[in-house]
Amino acid sequence: MRGSGERGQEPRAGERPTAPRKLPQQERSRALVASLREACLHILDEEGAAALTTNRIAEVAGVAIGSIYQYFPNKEAIVAEVYEEVSEAELRSMREIGEQLRQLSLEDAIRLIIERALARENRLMKLHREFYRRHYRSFDLTARWGRDAHDPAVAVDALTGLLERERQKLRVRDPRLAAFLIARGMRAIIWLTLEERPEYISDPAFLDELVDLSLRYLLEA
Repeated sequence: MRGSGERGQEPRAGERPTAPRKLPQQERSRALVASLREACLHILDEEGAAALTTNRIAEVAGVAIGSIYQYFPNKEAIVAEVYEEVSEAELRSMREIGEQLRQLSLEDAIRLIIERALARENRLMKLHREFYRRHYRSFDLTARWGRDAHDPAVAVDALTGLLERERQKLRVRDPRLAAFLIARGMRAIIWLTLEERPEYISDPAFLDELVDLSLRYLLEA
């Protein structure tokens, strides 16, 4: 995925903020890039963002510093690579949530959806707070789901199925519209929270309020 920094514009949702110089083509070069990604993740998890430099990444990966610049223009591009990997792993996990939702009550399913979203944001923010607060839109899972027109596992579809099942309990008339409003509304609230009150993301009371907000919309006249 190509970033848009060279055009002097903010990347769109789901678009990588800083692109690599080139993509690895051979097994050896893919292994090198993987080692740089793993070294970067290790440093962020174990030492913190303040310790992250290209020299430190090269040291932990056990490669020459020049190897980094063959593939990445700077350390931020390697951080973006780490976020890509973490986001893709989360996307694979979220595609499996549909079956779990079918086994839960409406209240528990809504809580699980929001809880998973907040846990993901908290994980990504803890990795590199400054980077993620600048570029969180680039790692939006909703945009990534929508990129594949043949993938039916869209967040709104999963939520629509849940609301269709519980239609008799709902005050809303159109489950798909309600699912769209909840999914996009929660995303907007979380994005604004990242910008204005990031400490709320890990606050259990914030989760409770978002669940209550959604259920009141769906159930109360």
